Formats: sequence, structure tokens, C-alpha cells
Amino acid sequence: MEIPGVASWLERQMLVLFDCDGTLFVGDDPLAQESMIEALNRITGAEVEPSAMDELDHEAHCARWLARELIRKHSLPKIDLSEWADLVGEIYLERVDGSDSVTGKSRAAAKTEGAVAVGDTSRDVRRAQDLGLRVVAVGFDGEPPAAEEEADGVIRTMPRLVETLRRIREGLS
Repeated sequence: MEIPGVASWLERQMLVLFDCDGTLFVGDDPLAQESMIEALNRITGAEVEPSAMDELDHEAHCARWLARELIRKHSLPKIDLSEWADLVGEIYLERVDGSDSVTGKSRAAAKTEGAVAVGDTSRDVRRAQDLGLRVVAVGFDGEPPAAEEEADGVIRTMPRLVETLRRIREGLS
């Protein structure tokens, strides 16, 4: 059964991934949490259960804090958190289209190839481009990209983000 208007709404959805200060994966997105645990397990060789995330205050801290807490609580070896964050991103994007969560379904409808990353460093821009994503660089904090042409859009204030995302979405149509 088709609900009027839903199909066109899903077609207009855009997956926007934020990575300003290493806080891309925060909140209660189950797919993000599963990706974080799997990346930790792959790097350390451990078998931390996905339920371990429930022990943490995951809505109030950034992803790197969550990783450090999981490492501490499970007596895991120290790891390169940048390497871990990269792997989390890869796992997340591999799985986003097949997710059965509510957020995953709307993200899958947005199609990963239409996803846009928002980051505040040249590394964020390069990483997003390596993953085949469009990217908006935030140029007011962190290490802004050396050249504005490195990104699909550069903003200096957050109110400009919506306008920039609309322009990018129109270019994808």
C-alpha cells in the first residue's frame, strides 16, 4: 500500500554526516553504535558485545570519548582513534543501505551516493571524497581546508549550511 506523498518525501531525503571535532557518531543511532563496536573489535581483536554501548552515556559524549571508555572498561589495548574513526565511517557507509532501523531506512532512501559529509578539516574533506561523498567544509573552526575548491561547498557560519545543502541536492537531481 502506498501512502500519498511518502515516496516523494523519501526521494527528497539527504543523508548528512557531521564530523566537526570527531563527533560524527553521537546520539542513539543503533547502526552507528554497532559500527563503532565492530571497528573496535576489528582493530583490537576483541569481542566486545554491541550491548556494551548501553553501559555508556552515549548521548552526551563524542565518539572518541565512547571509544576510550569502551577500551578502559574492557581492558583493551590503546588504539589510534583516527584509524578507528575511519573504520567506523567505512563500516557505517557499507551498512547504511541495508539497515532495518528507522533512521537507516530513511538514510537508505536517501541513497549513499547522495550523502553529504560536513567536516572542519582538510582530512575530513579528503576522507569524505575518498568514500565518494559530497562534502561541505566548515571554515570557521578547526583546520579549514587549504583551498575552497577541495570541497563541494564551504561555509563560514552554520546558518549557511542549509542553503549549501539545498544547492548540492539540486545539483544531484
